[in-house]
Amino acid sequence: MKDFSATSWGPKFDCLIEFYTKYIKPKLEYGSIIYQIASKTTQKKPEGIQSSALRIAFRARKTTPVTCLISESGMENLEERSLISGIKHLKKTNSTEKKSSSGILRAETRTTVIFNK
Repeated sequence: MKDFSATSWGPKFDCLIEFYTKYIKPKLEYGSIIYQIASKTTQKKPEGIQSSALRIAFRARKTTPVTCLISESGMENLEERSLISGIKHLKKTNSTEKKSSSGILRAETRTTVIFNK
């Protein structure tokens, strides 16, 4: 995004946000369930990529708070979004594994992993 956006020329805000949501964000969300059990520094890497992309789109300075950028863009925080997708995944696996007692044990183990950040 940085390569094709500049201060005096380049795509507008809408085009940059659309590029981010279509090409970058899906790649960040693809492995979001795995990031929940990773170390804190690894968990922050996708957030840093998102904040950099939003700063480029808004042409904002590095001192601009990320929460302001996320709320102004109308997007969700990646951490919240990965938590929601993790819960949806747990519900899906729990409903399919409910028939066996070992499946319930595996689903409970996954629940404790996700919620014990």
